[in-house]
Amino acid sequence: MAVVESEEIITICYRLQLKYSVFTGPYQSIKNLLYLVNNSKVKFTAMDYYEINRSTMFDLIGTTATYFVVLIQFYDGKNKKLH
Repeated sequence: MAVVESEEIITICYRLQLKYSVFTGPYQSIKNLLYLVNNSKVKFTAMDYYEINRSTMFDLIGTTATYFVVLIQFYDGKNKKLH
Protein backbone atom coordinates (compact mmCIF):
# COMPACT_ATOMS: atom_id res chain seq x y z
CA MET A 1 0.00 0.00 0.00
CA ALA A 2 2.76 2.43 0.91
CA VAL A 3 4.65 1.65 -2.30
CA VAL A 4 1.53 2.27 -4.39
CA GLU A 5 0.90 5.56 -2.58
CA SER A 6 4.45 6.79 -3.24
CA GLU A 7 4.05 5.99 -6.94
CA GLU A 8 0.74 7.85 -6.95
CA ILE A 9 2.43 10.91 -5.42
CA ILE A 10 4.96 10.87 -8.26
CA THR A 11 2.17 10.73 -10.85
CA ILE A 12 0.29 13.59 -9.20
CA CYS A 13 3.43 15.71 -9.05
CA TYR A 14 4.11 15.22 -12.76
CA ARG A 15 0.53 16.26 -13.54
CA LEU A 16 0.85 19.34 -11.33
CA GLN A 17 4.10 20.35 -13.00
CA LEU A 18 2.29 20.68 -16.31
CA LYS A 19 0.05 23.41 -14.86
CA TYR A 20 2.88 25.80 -13.96
CA SER A 21 5.54 27.68 -15.85
CA VAL A 22 9.09 26.36 -15.46
CA PHE A 23 10.42 29.41 -13.59
CA THR A 24 7.63 29.78 -11.02
CA GLY A 25 7.91 28.94 -7.34
CA PRO A 26 5.27 26.18 -7.33
CA TYR A 27 6.99 24.44 -10.25
CA GLN A 28 10.32 24.46 -8.43
CA SER A 29 8.69 23.19 -5.22
CA ILE A 30 7.05 20.33 -7.09
CA LYS A 31 10.37 19.59 -8.79
CA ASN A 32 12.08 19.38 -5.38
CA LEU A 33 9.34 17.10 -4.05
CA LEU A 34 9.68 14.84 -7.09
CA TYR A 35 13.43 14.62 -6.52
CA LEU A 36 12.91 13.61 -2.88
CA VAL A 37 10.20 11.05 -3.61
CA ASN A 38 12.09 9.51 -6.55
CA ASN A 39 15.34 9.17 -4.62
CA SER A 40 13.80 7.76 -1.46
CA LYS A 41 11.27 5.22 -2.67
CA VAL A 42 9.31 3.39 -0.02
CA LYS A 43 10.09 -0.29 0.36
CA PHE A 44 10.02 -2.74 3.22
CA THR A 45 13.06 -4.93 3.75
CA ALA A 46 14.33 -7.45 6.26
CA MET A 47 17.50 -5.63 7.35
CA ASP A 48 18.27 -4.94 3.66
CA TYR A 49 18.70 -8.67 2.91
CA TYR A 50 15.54 -8.99 0.85
CA GLU A 51 12.43 -6.99 0.09
CA ILE A 52 9.23 -7.88 1.88
CA ASN A 53 6.24 -7.68 -0.45
CA ARG A 54 2.87 -9.35 -0.82
CA SER A 55 4.24 -12.65 -2.14
CA THR A 56 6.68 -12.86 0.79
CA MET A 57 3.81 -12.49 3.22
CA PHE A 58 1.76 -15.19 1.46
CA ASP A 59 4.78 -17.52 1.48
CA LEU A 60 5.22 -16.94 5.22
CA ILE A 61 1.54 -17.63 5.92
CA GLY A 62 1.60 -20.76 3.74
CA THR A 63 4.71 -22.12 5.44
CA THR A 64 3.27 -21.45 8.89
CA ALA A 65 0.00 -23.18 7.97
CA THR A 66 1.89 -26.21 6.64
CA TYR A 67 3.91 -26.62 9.83
CA PHE A 68 0.75 -26.18 11.88
CA VAL A 69 -1.01 -28.99 9.97
CA VAL A 70 2.00 -31.27 10.42
CA LEU A 71 2.09 -30.55 14.16
CA ILE A 72 -1.62 -31.34 14.44
CA GLN A 73 -1.07 -34.65 12.62
CA PHE A 74 1.76 -35.64 14.97
CA TYR A 75 -0.29 -34.67 17.98
CA ASP A 76 -3.30 -36.70 16.77
CA GLY A 77 -1.05 -39.68 16.14
CA LYS A 78 0.35 -39.46 19.64
CA ASN A 79 -3.13 -39.44 21.20
CA LYS A 80 -4.25 -42.51 19.23
CA LYS A 81 -1.31 -44.59 20.42
CA LEU A 82 -2.02 -43.80 24.08
CA HIS A 83 -5.59 -45.19 24.01
